[in-house]
Amino acid sequence: MKKFLAMLLALSMVLSMAACGGNTEPEATEAPVVDATEAPVVEATEAPVEEETVPPAVWNGDQYSTYQQTFLSEDLGTANYWDDKGSVAGDLHSYFAGSFWGTAMNEEKDGYDWICELAKEKPVAVNPDENGLATIYKFEVKIGSELVYNTASTNPDFAAYAGREVALEDYLTPWKELYMQSNGIARGPEGTTGGSGSIKGITEYYNATANGFDQAAWDNVGITAEMVDGKAYLSFEFNNPTNAFYAMYYLASGLYCPIPAEFLEQIGGLKNYATFSEDGTLTPVDTSLSTSYYMLESWQSGKEIVFKKNDLYADLPDPRHLHDGPARNQHRLRGWPEGIPGWQPGRCFHPLHQAGRVQE
Repeated sequence: MKKFLAMLLALSMVLSMAACGGNTEPEATEAPVVDATEAPVVEATEAPVEEETVPPAVWNGDQYSTYQQTFLSEDLGTANYWDDKGSVAGDLHSYFAGSFWGTAMNEEKDGYDWICELAKEKPVAVNPDENGLATIYKFEVKIGSELVYNTASTNPDFAAYAGREVALEDYLTPWKELYMQSNGIARGPEGTTGGSGSIKGITEYYNATANGFDQAAWDNVGITAEMVDGKAYLSFEFNNPTNAFYAMYYLASGLYCPIPAEFLEQIGGLKNYATFSEDGTLTPVDTSLSTSYYMLESWQSGKEIVFKKNDLYADLPDPRHLHDGPARNQHRLRGWPEGIPGWQPGRCFHPLHQAGRVQE
């Protein structure tokens, strides 16, 4: 009896589920047929090729000029090549400090030629031996209207040096100051050890100047300046015989650019050259003088150093002239006098953190 009732109850539940739609699976229906059509074909076209814009060979005043841009990792706060232990200050110094000779890429672009800058000729041996070696070399240098100082300083004390003619004795100033022991600047490789390229008497002069300049010691240094028939000459006597090329090589440095002694007195000595004053009132623009193709125009600490063409530099440069490396030719650095094909006037930027293109 109980089995019969259980069977009736189970049958009743099944019928009830069927009535309530217990089977929830939908009836199978065919998906609508969509006509297959091909996606539209887009023809591939090449992007328009932009022609390379070549900077004009001659500046016409209404177009952007090219300029060289160099990024530095930090602001040294100085371009004083005499008192800096790294090479960056020397690179900056080379833009505005002339040297007796420089280098220019040759026509084949596979080597360099030596050209005159502050010197008007290459070294001439005074006492050559049978092998062509000599200890004394002499050459003519630019003075007077042939070479003048320039500065962008607006400080009246220093602005007065713009246009001042270089005097022959100005060429002796860097030697006296660099090798004066009391200045604490000279290092062994720069000629105080008597090695290759060292000048006669420099070591003795260095040893005698612990307390300042010593005239008697200087009189024995193998560097002389003299006027002969209206021309200015410098003579250098080396400790060891050398040929004319190495005499030129030893002396070809911006370390030996002319400086007026009174200018150094005004800025407080050679250590303060091309640097900021301690009170911040003077910048390297005020404390440096240009004797080369460029001059400092502005120095914003931590931001940007700007050089511009030195309009008072008298000689038109050799168009191949590099002065501090092949980047000059590669970047077509602005600042060269008008009239030389491929070069344009303007500025050279050394941004520290940011840069921009400028228009004259």
